[in-house]
Amino acid sequence: MIERSIAKALSANDTGDTGGHQAGILVPKEEGILAFFPELDRSLY
Repeated sequence: MIERSIAKALSANDTGDTGGHQAGILVPKEEGILAFFPELDRSLY
C-alpha cells in the first residue's frame, strides 16, 4: 500500500481565532485533495 499525505495551512477560522462556529477545518474542493479522502456512505447521512 502506498502511503499518501496532504497538508493544509490552518486559517484563523479553522483554529477558532475568529470566534466563528465552524465545526472542523475547511477541506478545499480540489479534485486531487478530495480524492485523498474515502467516500462517505450517503445512506448514513
